Amino acid sequence: MTESRALARFVVHSSWPDLPAQVRHETTRALVNWIGNPIWGSANAAVERTLAALDPFSGPREAALIGRSERIDVFKAALINGIAANIADYDDTHLATVIHPTGPAACALLALVERRRVSGGEFLHALALGIEAQCRVAMALAAPPARANGAWYLTGITGGIGAAVAIGRLLGLDEDRMLWAIGIAAARAAGSRETHGTMAKNLVPACAAEAGIFAALLAQHDMMAPEAPIEGKRGLGCLVAEGADFTAITRGLGQRFELMGNAYKPFPSGIVTHAAITAALELARRERNLELAGNILDEMRENDDGFWGADFLDDATANRPVPAELLKQILEGERAEKQFPVYERSSPVQYSSKLRRRDCDCPDCRARRGETPSEWGEDDGEDQDQNEFAEPLPAAFSRALEQFEQFLDGLPPRIARKVEEAIARGEPPEIAVPRIFKNVPPEMRPPAPGGKTKKGTGTLPSPAQGNLF
Repeated sequence: MTESRALARFVVHSSWPDLPAQVRHETTRALVNWIGNPIWGSANAAVERTLAALDPFSGPREAALIGRSERIDVFKAALINGIAANIADYDDTHLATVIHPTGPAACALLALVERRRVSGGEFLHALALGIEAQCRVAMALAAPPARANGAWYLTGITGGIGAAVAIGRLLGLDEDRMLWAIGIAAARAAGSRETHGTMAKNLVPACAAEAGIFAALLAQHDMMAPEAPIEGKRGLGCLVAEGADFTAITRGLGQRFELMGNAYKPFPSGIVTHAAITAALELARRERNLELAGNILDEMRENDDGFWGADFLDDATANRPVPAELLKQILEGERAEKQFPVYERSSPVQYSSKLRRRDCDCPDCRARRGETPSEWGEDDGEDQDQNEFAEPLPAAFSRALEQFEQFLDGLPPRIARKVEEAIARGEPPEIAVPRIFKNVPPEMRPPAPGGKTKKGTGTLPSPAQGNLF
């Protein structure tokens, strides 16, 4: 039996009550997480232009456009809702493959159920199976040892298969026809990452949703397709990836669910930027300097063209790694939590110049000032490894930081490790330390600053000694 047929058989014989409770719960979470995206993107220019181009050619206006008053035919509804859902880049991400699996299946399902009434359980079951199928095909093509060509937009390559499985399940396809639906969707798989930074990027998962409906309906009417559309010698896998591991399609099928490896974004941007955003905010918290986060993220924005393409950050409809408006919201949110001093940022000013001393003579700074190597002196470049800011840390903060370091040094290793781990998880020290100390015997509490032990207190230095936090 081919891997594709085994997948089709599993989908056909699956039942919603038989899925583990955590899988059913995660499917609901995936839908709730996703549904705000098409609402937010519904008025975007990409949606307006697509609707203007395609509306005159609409078939029966049976399906709603999410967030809008217009109705349109089922195919175009899946397409346009898919475009809207991809605008914000706030969709979920399957961490092992970095695909965005809910969108194609959900867009296809929401369009079709306008003309075919189903229960909530039937809808969620179809969605769960569509997400699972898409993630498993992506695992075969992109998870080690497989090496997918990075030019492919993998959500587009696998999204149509997920949507076809979801729609096929609602249509009640048998095993053969489910296999054909997978094969037809695989035949239409497409999507290039060169589209990133343009409106066309949003078309890729949207076209996958439309292709999934197309594939399932054709299969329902006996349009036959290959027995091994993904793993065959000339199948999708051989086209897209080297060393594809097709056993990943069925490994642990029904016992282990790739859907449980789906994640939800903390920021509406490409997931590859989230570590940088998080690190910038964490560093700013530790340094008590909100502007530092703006400096770091602006620096990332300035130097992103090499990876994302020219003009990527300036396109109003682009997948911006750190959009200026997002950065502003992040900074305002941090200030609202009163973790930082008041800091105003009314316009997307570039702060990267403040990351280095103005008199720094390292080659990078010389080049930024427009100086050529011929103008450098004998001792130029000696500052290359220095990483100093234009302004020193405030004296009060330096004293507080020194006090806190002394405080940690005075803790028993086990307690110090708990404090450090709590802070590393993002828990503010002023909350972490009292919480940990509540369960510490008095004899294990550290000496107060100055070397004298305050028995039974274990408190931090008083405000008169300087605020550590």
